Amino acid sequence: MRLLHILTASPSTPEQADDILRAFRRLVPPALLFCDLSDADAAKLPQDDDIVRRLQSGVMALDARTKGSFLLLVRRRIWSDAARCYLGASQPRTPQRVSAELLIFGQTPCIFEAATFTPGALRQQFDAVLFSSSSLSCTPETPAQMIDQLPKDGCLRAMVVPRCLDNEPLLSRLPEFTLSAPRAALNAALKKRGLALMDAGPVLFSKRALAALAVGQMALFCPLAENCVFVRRQAPSLHDLFQRTRLFFTQSLFIRRPFHFPLLCALVPLVQILMLSVAALLGFESLALAALLLPEIYAFFSPGILPGALLRTVFLPMLAVLSLDALTIRLFARARIMHIRILKPSTIGCSIFGVLLIAASLIGIHALVPCFLAGLLFLSAPLFAQALSLPAREHIPLQKDEADRLQKLAVNAFADIQEDTPVATHMLALCGGCMLGLLEPDEAARRIESMTLSILSPADLACALASAQFLRERMAHCDAALRPLPASIETHALIQPFLDDGGPLSYILHHGKTTLRSTVNPLDALFLPRRLSASASPRILTHPHAFLRESDMSSGSSVECFLFYTSVLLNAPFEALLWRSPAAAPYWPLLSLIEEGQGAN
Repeated sequence: MRLLHILTASPSTPEQADDILRAFRRLVPPALLFCDLSDADAAKLPQDDDIVRRLQSGVMALDARTKGSFLLLVRRRIWSDAARCYLGASQPRTPQRVSAELLIFGQTPCIFEAATFTPGALRQQFDAVLFSSSSLSCTPETPAQMIDQLPKDGCLRAMVVPRCLDNEPLLSRLPEFTLSAPRAALNAALKKRGLALMDAGPVLFSKRALAALAVGQMALFCPLAENCVFVRRQAPSLHDLFQRTRLFFTQSLFIRRPFHFPLLCALVPLVQILMLSVAALLGFESLALAALLLPEIYAFFSPGILPGALLRTVFLPMLAVLSLDALTIRLFARARIMHIRILKPSTIGCSIFGVLLIAASLIGIHALVPCFLAGLLFLSAPLFAQALSLPAREHIPLQKDEADRLQKLAVNAFADIQEDTPVATHMLALCGGCMLGLLEPDEAARRIESMTLSILSPADLACALASAQFLRERMAHCDAALRPLPASIETHALIQPFLDDGGPLSYILHHGKTTLRSTVNPLDALFLPRRLSASASPRILTHPHAFLRESDMSSGSSVECFLFYTSVLLNAPFEALLWRSPAAAPYWPLLSLIEEGQGAN
C-alpha cells in the first residue's frame, strides 16, 4: 500500500517555518508539507516572501536526494466578507479537504502561493493518506502500525499524548483538553466506544474514505487506535487554547444548519453567563445550579474529565466574551462598518465578574449560595492561570551555598575518575566536565577521539548518543579535523545487533520500562524524567537538598557520582542532549508510553 504523509502547518514567522521544516525532515517519504499563511488584514504581509522562500528552499533541498519524495504546497489567502479580513489558516475549506480533492480529482478551487510540483500530478497516486499537524511527532514505525489496523473502506485516528518531561507545564497533564463543555463530553463519550473526532488529531484515510472527504460527505468521527501514539512537540498554553476557541466559535456561528453541534458549543458559555446573571438578580437558585451543572453533567459520569470541567467553569466569563464576540461578528458580518472586538478576554475580567456576581446575588438572596461559590471560582481565575503554566513537577532550586558545595563534590569526583571507566560513560563524563568548565571542548573531543567505543548496555548507548550530540553542538570551538567525530560515534553506536527491533531509543526505553524500577545501572535514570525513575535513582537526583544534609554522601563510583552531581547542577542536561540527537529524536515519543504502562516496541 502506497502511503502519503501530509504535514499541515501555519507558519506566521520565518523562525516557525524553520521549526516546521525540522519536523518535516523526520517524516518517512513520500511526504507533503501543506502550509497555510496566517490570517491578515492584507493579501500579503512583509514576512510572507521570507517564509515561502525558506519553505521552498528547505523542501527542495530534501527532495533533491530522492526526486518526488518531499513536496510542498503553500495556499494563498482569500478574502472573507464575514470576518472582514484575508483568511489563511482559517479558510473554511480545510487542508484535508483540499488534499483529498487533489488526490482524487487532480484539481481544487483553491489557489496556491507556492508549489514544488504540479498539484494535479497527485491524482490517483496513493492508496492511503495520513494527515498530521506539524505540532505533533511520532516514531517512524507509527504510520505502518496504523496501516495494519486501517479499515478497508474507512479511516483511523491515532492517540495524541503530551510530552512526558519534568519541565512541562501543568496544563500538559490534561490530555486533549478543550474549553468547550459539549465538545469535551462528546470526546469522552466517543473514547469509551473506541471512537474519536476526526478534526482533533492525526487521521489515516483509505482511498475510499478520501473520496468521501473530497465531496464533503465524511463522518464527524472515526475509530481510535490507542496503541498508535503521536506526541505534542510543544507544550500547550492557555493563550493558544483561547485563540483556537475564538476561531472555533467564530466559524461555528457561520454554519447555516440551525441545530448543528458546533453552533451549540459556541452559544453555551454565553447562555450560562446570562442564566447566572438572571438567577443572581431574581433569586432563582435552581436556575443558577442548572447554569453551572447542566453543561458539565457528563463529567460526573466520567471522572477523567472533571479537572477540565473545573477549569471551564473557572474561565466561564472569558468563554462568554469569546462567544459574544463571535456572535457580533455574525450579526454585523454584512454591515458596512469594520468589526471591532468588544473586549479582550482576561483572567482579571473573570475576577471582576465574580465580584459583580456576588454583589448581584445579595439582591436575590435565595440564589446566594450557588452564585457565591461561582463568584469565588471566577475570582480565582488568575491563580488558576498562573498554576497551569507552572511545571508539572516543580523542583526547589538549590541555594547558593548548596550549589557551591555540589560544585566542589563534582570537581573532586571528576578528578577521581579512573582510566578503566567504561568508555561510553567516560565520554559523557568528559562532556560534563566541559559543561562545568573543567575542560575545553577541543581537549574533550581529542580525548574522546582516542577512545575505542564499545556498546554493552542501554546506558552505554544513551551515553554515546548524548556525547555525540554535545560534541556536534560544540564543534565551532574544536579543531576542524574533529568535525566527523560526532557522526563517527553515532555510526558505531547504531550498528549494534540489539537495535534490530525498532531503533536506538526504543531499546533504551524498553529496557527502562521493564527493569528501571528495580536496582539496575543508575545511569539509566539520567535519561528518563525524574517522576518515572524515582524508585531507582539515588537520592541526589530526586532529593538533592536532603542528600546534601547527609553525612555519608557516597552514591557509587566516581564517574557515576560526577554525572549525578552534574545532572542536578545543570538541570538534567544529558536528557536534553539525548532528545536533540538526530539518531534518537525520532523515537522520543515512546517516552510517553512508559507512563501509560504500554510497550515501547
